[in-house]
Amino acid sequence: MNCSYAYTLAGTEAIADNNLQVDIPVILTTPTDILIPTAKDSPSIYITQIKKMIGKWFATEAPVTTQAYFLFDISVFSATGGTNIPILQLRDIEIGIDYIDLTDLKNWNT
Repeated sequence: MNCSYAYTLAGTEAIADNNLQVDIPVILTTPTDILIPTAKDSPSIYITQIKKMIGKWFATEAPVTTQAYFLFDISVFSATGGTNIPILQLRDIEIGIDYIDLTDLKNWNT
């Protein structure tokens, strides 16, 4: 799993690719075995750790929030000891900062 934070450095175009963008790495994790929780409202320990790492980075770095977003790349494998071919890849998953409660995000690191 890879998480980056991006924002527009210069430009006013509606299409972000036409503007000068800055992409800052936030997290790069190694393949990790995780258990899928059975209760829909119960996140796994792995997801909670990722959430805390993002919150700590955000609270520490205080990045620009204008025209900004988190960008995720996720690869799912059947097992860490198995094949090197992912069974699912989600690339360039973009979550705009406008869709995130920043007060809650800054509290994620607690």
